[in-house]
Amino acid sequence: MRLNCASTSSGDVNVVTVIFSWLKSSFPLRESMVARKPAMPTTPSKKDLEAMSEFRYRLRRFLRFSEEATHAAGITPLQYQLLLQVAGFPGRTWATIGELAERLQAAPNGTAALVSRCESAGLVTRKPGKEDRRQVCVHLTAAGERCLLSLAALHKPEIEGFGWAFGELNTSSE
Repeated sequence: MRLNCASTSSGDVNVVTVIFSWLKSSFPLRESMVARKPAMPTTPSKKDLEAMSEFRYRLRRFLRFSEEATHAAGITPLQYQLLLQVAGFPGRTWATIGELAERLQAAPNGTAALVSRCESAGLVTRKPGKEDRRQVCVHLTAAGERCLLSLAALHKPEIEGFGWAFGELNTSSE
């Protein structure tokens, strides 16, 4: 099945952000989890290595799935991530370039270029901030929202398969 959301443009592939953004919104951290001090590294056991290997294998399978799904839709994985971060920003349906750069773990100038590519493809619009007109707010267009929702529907069952790896986080949503 080919979903043609927009024309393709090149961009870095970093779908890991999608997974962790969804996990963060679906499984909020308990206060006790946030306040932890970093543990001193210990030598991993064979069981630890096997678990880490399985996690990386499943993560890579998800990344490959996501890459194929987004390319079939006519956009890059990074464009999909941007759409997801705009729509999924906590508390509102828009985000600033700086906020998007943080969520994508990218440089602000690279994020601005990605927003420009998405804007050219008709997926997002830029609007000046209401309180600070120097601030640029990124909003989804109707086409961007349609594209995002169709891809997110494909990604959701795949992401739910990661529940095994994050069982500890799952208890906080009870």
